[in-house]
Amino acid sequence: MKEYAAFPYSPARAAYAAKALADYGIIGDGSNRTVGDFDLSRVQRVLDIVRPVFAAQRQPLPDTLTPGDLVTNAYVDPTVSAR
Repeated sequence: MKEYAAFPYSPARAAYAAKALADYGIIGDGSNRTVGDFDLSRVQRVLDIVRPVFAAQRQPLPDTLTPGDLVTNAYVDPTVSAR
Protein backbone atom coordinates (compact mmCIF):
# COMPACT_ATOMS: atom_id res chain seq x y z
CA MET A 1 0.00 0.00 0.00
CA LYS A 2 1.39 3.41 -0.93
CA GLU A 3 0.94 6.30 1.45
CA TYR A 4 0.02 9.69 0.05
CA ALA A 5 -0.13 12.77 2.23
CA ALA A 6 -3.91 12.61 2.69
CA PHE A 7 -4.70 8.89 3.15
CA PRO A 8 -3.52 5.37 2.32
CA TYR A 9 -4.31 4.38 -1.27
CA SER A 10 -4.90 0.66 -1.15
CA PRO A 11 -5.57 -1.66 -4.10
CA ALA A 12 -9.17 -2.00 -2.85
CA ARG A 13 -9.62 1.78 -2.87
CA ALA A 14 -8.12 1.99 -6.37
CA ALA A 15 -10.48 -0.75 -7.62
CA TYR A 16 -13.46 1.06 -6.11
CA ALA A 17 -12.40 4.32 -7.75
CA ALA A 18 -11.94 2.69 -11.15
CA LYS A 19 -15.38 1.06 -10.93
CA ALA A 20 -17.05 4.30 -9.83
CA LEU A 21 -15.44 6.26 -12.67
CA ALA A 22 -16.78 3.74 -15.18
CA ASP A 23 -20.21 3.37 -13.52
CA TYR A 24 -20.81 7.12 -13.52
CA GLY A 25 -19.59 7.57 -17.09
CA ILE A 26 -16.64 9.73 -16.08
CA ILE A 27 -14.22 7.53 -17.99
CA GLY A 28 -14.80 5.24 -20.91
CA ASP A 29 -14.43 4.77 -24.61
CA GLY A 30 -15.84 7.37 -26.94
CA SER A 31 -17.47 6.44 -30.23
CA ASN A 32 -14.75 3.86 -30.82
CA ARG A 33 -13.00 1.32 -28.57
CA THR A 34 -10.03 3.51 -27.62
CA VAL A 35 -9.40 5.29 -24.32
CA GLY A 36 -7.77 8.71 -24.48
CA ASP A 37 -8.06 9.56 -28.14
CA PHE A 38 -9.39 12.86 -29.43
CA ASP A 39 -12.57 13.15 -31.47
CA LEU A 40 -11.59 15.90 -33.91
CA SER A 41 -15.22 16.87 -34.58
CA ARG A 42 -15.72 17.52 -30.85
CA VAL A 43 -12.54 19.58 -30.72
CA GLN A 44 -13.88 21.58 -33.67
CA ARG A 45 -17.14 22.20 -31.79
CA VAL A 46 -15.14 23.56 -28.84
CA LEU A 47 -13.27 25.87 -31.21
CA ASP A 48 -16.59 27.05 -32.66
CA ILE A 49 -17.85 27.81 -29.15
CA VAL A 50 -14.76 29.61 -27.85
CA ARG A 51 -13.87 31.54 -31.02
CA PRO A 52 -16.46 34.32 -30.41
CA VAL A 53 -15.55 34.41 -26.71
CA PHE A 54 -11.90 35.07 -27.52
CA ALA A 55 -12.87 37.59 -30.20
CA ALA A 56 -15.01 39.49 -27.66
CA GLN A 57 -11.96 39.60 -25.37
CA ARG A 58 -9.96 41.11 -28.25
CA GLN A 59 -7.87 37.93 -28.37
CA PRO A 60 -9.13 36.38 -31.60
CA LEU A 61 -8.04 32.90 -32.56
CA PRO A 62 -6.36 32.58 -35.94
CA ASP A 63 -8.90 31.85 -38.68
CA THR A 64 -6.69 28.99 -39.83
CA LEU A 65 -6.60 27.25 -36.41
CA THR A 66 -7.80 23.64 -36.72
CA PRO A 67 -8.26 20.76 -34.28
CA GLY A 68 -5.13 19.18 -35.74
CA ASP A 69 -3.16 22.22 -34.61
CA LEU A 70 -4.23 21.57 -31.01
CA VAL A 71 -4.43 17.80 -30.52
CA THR A 72 -3.02 14.57 -31.92
CA ASN A 73 -3.82 10.90 -31.66
CA ALA A 74 -0.35 9.97 -32.87
CA TYR A 75 0.71 8.67 -29.45
CA VAL A 76 -2.52 6.92 -28.48
CA ASP A 77 -2.55 3.13 -28.53
CA PRO A 78 -5.84 2.18 -30.23
CA THR A 79 -5.73 -1.28 -28.63
CA VAL A 80 -6.33 0.17 -25.14
CA SER A 81 -10.03 0.08 -24.35
CA ALA A 82 -12.25 0.46 -21.31
CA ARG A 83 -14.56 -2.26 -22.58
